[in-house]
Amino acid sequence: MEAGTVARIGYQLGTLLAPVAAIPWVRFLAGQRIGLLPSGPTKQELRDDKQVVLLEIEDPLRTKIIDWRWETPAPTSSPRKSSLRSQEKRSRAQPWDG
Repeated sequence: MEAGTVARIGYQLGTLLAPVAAIPWVRFLAGQRIGLLPSGPTKQELRDDKQVVLLEIEDPLRTKIIDWRWETPAPTSSPRKSSLRSQEKRSRAQPWDG
């Protein structure tokens, strides 16, 4: 993945501002701002949350061959969790010697 000019400048500014972020009162102020955030998403936000999977394949000339977008339920949704639990149970089962 290539980083644009703005991203490279941001990385450079981050390295310059790291010593400032280590000052105790700056760290305290940042912690106060973070403390105002909610402890987690609401049930409505969890229900509406979607995970987007993008698949883009290009040929050597950078022409898009495949450009897919797939929306799936968020990993935190309950049907997904139960599916993961059943996969965990199957993985703990004894292997078949057929």
